Amino acid sequence: MGLSHESIATDELAKLVDEQTKKVQDKIRTLKEKGEEISIADMFELQMAMNRLAQLSEASTQVVGASHGALIAMARNIK
Repeated sequence: MGLSHESIATDELAKLVDEQTKKVQDKIRTLKEKGEEISIADMFELQMAMNRLAQLSEASTQVVGASHGALIAMARNIK
């Protein structure tokens, strides 16, 4: 009877967060270059990009927290 397990792709989550961070930084850089010619659509796009970054960061945190909790529970059962 073999044990089956799936690994949590934390590297993939970190990669997604890094990519989204770069997108947000690029968008901010673009807005700085426009100066006072920023439109409402530009600000809305930035807000959406920042919301996505926040969601990805929160998801990563939750995955790591859940795996930590599972490891703690397994360690308690080993004692």
